[in-house]
Amino acid sequence: MDYSGTQATKLYKYQWDYIHDPQTMLFAWAEEEEEGAMGDEKIIENILTGIRNTVNSNGNELKISNYYTTTYSYGVEVSKWKVVDFGEGNKFTVALYLHEVLDEANKNIVTLLNKTEEIKKRKYLSVNGNCLTLYFKYKERENIYGLEIAVPETEAEKFKEYLFPTFIDKFKTSSEQAIKDAIRTANGKESPARCNVGTRAAFYYMTGDPILFPITCSCLDAFWCEKENLKCGGVEGNGDANSIAKSLEDGLDGFTPIHDVSGHDYPDFAKMQEEVNNGAIIIGAQYANVGSGHVCMLMPEFLDETTCETGLNKKVKINGVLVSVPVALECGSNFKKVRRLVWSPETLKEVKWYKYTKK
Repeated sequence: MDYSGTQATKLYKYQWDYIHDPQTMLFAWAEEEEEGAMGDEKIIENILTGIRNTVNSNGNELKISNYYTTTYSYGVEVSKWKVVDFGEGNKFTVALYLHEVLDEANKNIVTLLNKTEEIKKRKYLSVNGNCLTLYFKYKERENIYGLEIAVPETEAEKFKEYLFPTFIDKFKTSSEQAIKDAIRTANGKESPARCNVGTRAAFYYMTGDPILFPITCSCLDAFWCEKENLKCGGVEGNGDANSIAKSLEDGLDGFTPIHDVSGHDYPDFAKMQEEVNNGAIIIGAQYANVGSGHVCMLMPEFLDETTCETGLNKKVKINGVLVSVPVALECGSNFKKVRRLVWSPETLKEVKWYKYTKK
């Protein structure tokens, strides 16, 4: 890597060792990579996921030693190339480099938010051209870039959005405003159920699409509102949860049903949660023969407001199988917040799920 322009004025021990005995040092590097105990074949996926999760949790530090360790004190260089696919169109041709990894874990922490970017020509795998390159400095070692990541320039914007997603903030602000809207329609009270109001409002703030509002039109945050706050959508009936559930089942524009796992009577909740964590929008709807039904919108796990509450299971048994429980915006009668669902196994099976696929 080019360190020109930095204030570095010394050579590290491994650099002196390489100058004086290159054969031994090259063997040591090859040996470490060959042993395989120090790294992981999914190191690229793991580091990228680590960056994304750290940023989503409002963090700024990534511990390289969580992904790669060494017993050498001179500073190890690691180079990896791979095509990785995280789903939802997030497929990238990545070159990843670790620089001067030491045997002291606290010396291998990089900071994320003060990264440096450049467009640089590279050649690796099928890539031969301009690439976006991101550099991340070590926290405790001045002017040393510990992590370097490159992707083709054509993948640059999508890649940056994946690593440093803005949709998480949009989910957050949309759900917060939707909760306020739901409470406002209940005259400032939190107890009356307003799941239809909260769900359609959050969906509208996320997408700009009023499709979950009734055809006869309704307000975002009140039973009566000014014209500019009146939204007209595609839901038949009065716009309650049953109306939304029925319209979704009948093929509401822009939504695709999520089918059950083969051989089971429930969908793949873990996969659904992963898709939402990556920006997908999924609506759950339960039609009730007695009552007004229920609707909700799944939310990224990073926004779960109940992570510290005891008694909330991340998994439940359905038909004897341990199944993940997703996180959703709930605006029912008991609470209005983003939380892990506390439904019974039977309810989890009864609710039908729809993915918004309209672009």
